[in-house]
Amino acid sequence: MDVLTNLIKSEIKRQYKSVRNFSAVSGIPYSTLANSLSKGVGFTSYETINKIMTTLGINPIQNKNKLTFYNERYYEINDMLSKLDEKGLHTVETILNVEYNRCCPDNPRVASVSKASYNENKEEIEHKKAEMLERS
Repeated sequence: MDVLTNLIKSEIKRQYKSVRNFSAVSGIPYSTLANSLSKGVGFTSYETINKIMTTLGINPIQNKNKLTFYNERYYEINDMLSKLDEKGLHTVETILNVEYNRCCPDNPRVASVSKASYNENKEEIEHKKAEMLERS
């Protein structure tokens, strides 16, 4: 299934819990939605796709030669990320890397952690180890 169809399916499930509920809110016939989601939205009319994306709050953005689709969750996460310090970014990036590698084992990635962040984290771990040894 293509990326846009999968995004639409997940957003319908997340926001409306079912295709039937989304159909009632959007005014798009259930049969049209079910057909579009089963075959892929590439065979759906422009007007219907536009109505689906508008109702779900999905915004397409042309970036280089790639069309990317962003939803409200992307903007919320991006806003939170922009407010993190180096240590917070390191933590999020590490968790994201672990989860990405779990979900995509055929295309593993290594997080790009800055040297300063790595050293700070290493020093913190060594400090906590020393504290634990002093307690015992």
